[in-house]
Amino acid sequence: MKPLLLNQLRVSRGFTLLELLVSMALLSLVMAGMLSVIHSMAQAQDRVEQRLNATDELRVTTAFVEKALGRISTRRAPRALVPDASPYQFVARPQELIWVGVMPARFGAGGRSYFRLALEGGANGPALVLRFAPWNGVGGEPDWGSAESFEVAHAVTSFAMAYEDAWQSAPQWVGTWHRQDSVPARVRIELNTQSGEWPVWIVPLRQLPASQIGATRFTLGGRD
Repeated sequence: MKPLLLNQLRVSRGFTLLELLVSMALLSLVMAGMLSVIHSMAQAQDRVEQRLNATDELRVTTAFVEKALGRISTRRAPRALVPDASPYQFVARPQELIWVGVMPARFGAGGRSYFRLALEGGANGPALVLRFAPWNGVGGEPDWGSAESFEVAHAVTSFAMAYEDAWQSAPQWVGTWHRQDSVPARVRIELNTQSGEWPVWIVPLRQLPASQIGATRFTLGGRD
């Protein structure tokens, strides 16, 4: 009976202190691994959300600019503004673009407006800003400092625009638009920020039907 009693005592004595310490150490390692995995998953989810938010913001931003540029008015100014200036109230330089167009209805009140896309100083460094103001009907640029604004990109490190002259025998890109008998066919925007390089952005400058160069003054259903 003694061997049986010894076996029962060995079974009922439980874990030793060393066994408990080893078990706790193993459990701690497992928990640490699980926490590391959870932390990595949370970081990955945050990065995905940030990228999705950035993509959505870029989509909205580019859509706004493209819609504004996509409805450009080429109606001549009612009077000469500046000698040798474009009669279409259109100014195109490497870092500044000014035009008259129609505000996209979903982004504002709509209607004919002045627009200015240019690099400006900002709290986080240079920023690409689109400013707009209602068209006054008499020509002359508005006070851009008091005009409404939409920040296209902040922390800009480099920015340049070029304009396609499609009226040449071989279309070419120019940094400044000097022609007074037409407007560019497209604008190319190259933009870099501290967050990274934007894809090269090429936007067609579509003229409003009622204001196309050479169009008659008669319109049906309203005027631009």
